[in-house]
Amino acid sequence: MRVIDTEEYIEKEYAIKEYTEEDFMLVRTTDYLSEDHILRPLCDIPFVTNINSVAYSALFNILREKNNINVFNEEECEKLQRLAKENSPLSSQYRSTVHFTLNGLVTSHEKGNFDNLNFKIIDRLNKHLGKENFISIRMEDTFIQGEVKLSDDSIILIDESKYNDLKSKYPYIDTYNVILYKGDEKKAVEMILQENNIIPEQIQQHSQKETDRSSYIREELDIISKKYSIGQEKHCNTEIYKEDDEKNIELWNIYDKYFYERLFSNFGIVDDKAKEFLLDSKTERTNKIELFKEIILEIGLDDYMSYVKEYNKELKEKVDNKVFPNNKKILEDNDINILEEDLHFKK
Repeated sequence: MRVIDTEEYIEKEYAIKEYTEEDFMLVRTTDYLSEDHILRPLCDIPFVTNINSVAYSALFNILREKNNINVFNEEECEKLQRLAKENSPLSSQYRSTVHFTLNGLVTSHEKGNFDNLNFKIIDRLNKHLGKENFISIRMEDTFIQGEVKLSDDSIILIDESKYNDLKSKYPYIDTYNVILYKGDEKKAVEMILQENNIIPEQIQQHSQKETDRSSYIREELDIISKKYSIGQEKHCNTEIYKEDDEKNIELWNIYDKYFYERLFSNFGIVDDKAKEFLLDSKTERTNKIELFKEIILEIGLDDYMSYVKEYNKELKEKVDNKVFPNNKKILEDNDINILEEDLHFKK
């Protein structure tokens, strides 16, 4: 199997030119790979992640106060935010769309961490144009609603050090056109783009970095948009986003209820009013955070974080073993119901 070394990457100078459909490639980074070469939205696959939950905010505030860190100390606050996230219960996110960047790797931002995910998927844009579910085309966020069947020209980039473990988890991995890389993932993507006569672009958090080529790129995206009746809206401005966000709220409430019930049961906390208060959509978030801080301190900070680590580990194992429900199923049942027994903390 071919391996590329990003130490050999050479950043090139590119002539200014007009663009065509053939000058764009879709780039997606993800931790999931299906046997049938279909990319599915998060609502259709078992998926857990960290979110900015009440539990996260309460733990962060406790850690900040304990360490006497001022909110204006950005560097120290970022360290504590990472620690709080690592020790906060996993939740999920409802998305009915599959997202890509064009001609470059996505940059992590406050709503998503995309660094060092298992698979970098690259495919020709023109293999997907003309499909009815193609919703919006933008350099930093192109998205399609529902499933996306990869073309025969698609490429899957995988870190060489992860390949053997991933092959054990995904025995069908070699049915894809896999290229392994050593080194920096962003440079690896750019090397593959260069090989396919695509000019790599720097994708910023919510935009493409402006270059001498930018006006030509925008002109061609406008042409593609009109030719194939594809929008150019930002995801957050679409009706799809609003509909998905309504489902997100339902989903987060189910995850919160599931976590609180098991946490209270494990530590012998008998307080139905507290649970109702935490789950009531009319309760101010700041008041929920203050109450949950009290609960964490009542349990004990170390015991609480140890419990959450075990809780998250169990959820991740269920996802990896493919016995975890997807978001559509969770919303349909109004419950998660995946742990056969309550998770009990062991000192």
